[in-house]
Amino acid sequence: MIGDNCSVNQYIGRREGAIPLIGCASHRFNLAVRDFLKDDEPLVGKIQTLMLKLRTIKGRALLRRVTKLSPVLRNDTRWSSSFEMLKRYVVLEPLIGSLGHGVLEEYDIQPLLLRRNENDRARALLNDLRNFEGVTKTLQQSNLTPETSTFVADAFKHRKVTKRAGYMDVLFVPPTSNECKRFFSSVKLVYSDLRKSMDIATLEKVMLLRYNADFWDVYTVERVRSAMSSRNTC
Repeated sequence: MIGDNCSVNQYIGRREGAIPLIGCASHRFNLAVRDFLKDDEPLVGKIQTLMLKLRTIKGRALLRRVTKLSPVLRNDTRWSSSFEMLKRYVVLEPLIGSLGHGVLEEYDIQPLLLRRNENDRARALLNDLRNFEGVTKTLQQSNLTPETSTFVADAFKHRKVTKRAGYMDVLFVPPTSNECKRFFSSVKLVYSDLRKSMDIATLEKVMLLRYNADFWDVYTVERVRSAMSSRNTC
């Protein structure tokens, strides 16, 4: 049993004898980054507005004059989207400026451009978010040890080392893993409104093949088809 931060899971935890619920680690980290960006929210909002304008048909046509890159939008539920949006803005900003004042006025983009001090702050903010990105990628390494990372070593320096128990602790509900959340998101994309009539067993098979795509390819499918054909012939 795993738990998320949604109100339904919190309600179930309270009803079932007040089970302690450890919220989703990704959600808590996203809240921490949002709190970090709180003072710069107007700046991030202006960049988001510019990106929305560039995602229109006319905006994309204008952008293709100078680059093949597309604008990136921010997603409130995913902290890394703020980092990706700032990173893309820093790349696009000089290219947009090279189009000229007249062209930008014609496409109503000139009023959305940031001032020089705001551009400097956006670059500084991007460097700060790179630290968050580096930390999360380091913590997700499968071969991570306290010796390979200074900040992890500091975190474990004063922690009392205890023998690992042979049984799983059931006094709390563990958080949803990132891998599990990505799987649920993939299921939501596959099981769209146009596929509501899909049988649940078929959905399970589709997700099984999609989730284990590294273990099969077109040659595997061909071998299965050949085996089925020979079986039907016999």
